[in-house]
Amino acid sequence: MLVRKIFETTKPIHRLSVPARYVLATLIVAGFAILRWALRDLLDPVPFLLFFPAILIVALMIDHGSAIYASLVSILLSIFLFIPPHYSLAIEDPRLAFAALLTLLIMLLMAWLVENLREKTVSLARMEQEQRLLRAEMHHRIKNGLQLLTAILHLEAGREADARTRAMAKAVSNRIMVISRLHDRLYRSDLHDIVNAREFIEELCRELQMSLIEGRSIALQVRVQPVALALVQAVPVGLIVNELVTNALKHAFPADRSGTIAVDFTEADGFYVVTVGDDGVGGAGSSRPAGPKLVDLLTRQMGGRVETVGETGFVVRVRIPAGDREARPAAV
Repeated sequence: MLVRKIFETTKPIHRLSVPARYVLATLIVAGFAILRWALRDLLDPVPFLLFFPAILIVALMIDHGSAIYASLVSILLSIFLFIPPHYSLAIEDPRLAFAALLTLLIMLLMAWLVENLREKTVSLARMEQEQRLLRAEMHHRIKNGLQLLTAILHLEAGREADARTRAMAKAVSNRIMVISRLHDRLYRSDLHDIVNAREFIEELCRELQMSLIEGRSIALQVRVQPVALALVQAVPVGLIVNELVTNALKHAFPADRSGTIAVDFTEADGFYVVTVGDDGVGGAGSSRPAGPKLVDLLTRQMGGRVETVGETGFVVRVRIPAGDREARPAAV
């Protein structure tokens, strides 16, 4: 906003002493008076015109007290220099006297309006700063809470002798990681309820690769359209990707088998389509599960459906409505 930038730029002027501010206001009015004198032949019918920019500049740069002072000085200079009889404060024409009074009232109103705008702008900037501080504090508290919860799960999983319990703890930890990453991305974004699907899913897959795939001969390929994804959809989409990739790692590559997992996210015909496929164990007639119950639950909650293909390898495709909000390319 231009007005806000002007107010921010002129903050050092407000720290000047009162006499210094009035001297500056006098110099601004005097500069426009000189310009008006230079254009006296052209602007003779409108003696007050060029003083309006002077009042506006003083009001924007300094304060309303200086603008009121500048209004009075401008009227007096106009009467003294440009209204006959010249070099006198007397006005013989009553119409010009009325015009001078009306001009003074308009200048004073301008000074009041600009000062009111300044107060509103400063108040709004203060509120925004407070909101940023509150949001930062909330972000740190939530982030620390999620990290603490993840650490507790890892600690308990390390103490647990039962492999199934350890696997459950790891799965819950990964789900918390999805929410944590999404929360962190929303905090860093200018749009606090919109995420870039490409950046979010690619970052999520990198985390999964480091935590689950590292050391194994499995490639993770990610292809995601840069769709602007609403928060209410980003959470389940992230959880679905997490569950399907984890499920593929669990069932597709036994005995350290090598292979590839492909993750795709597209938007077409009013649907978001999440596709996770692999070239591991699967195929026609395979009894391999399509995915955890959480995927089916999240998909049904969003009014979507789950499809499986098992001809070569194994592919799970989740189609969920994009909703009323039209998908649009997100900032890269």
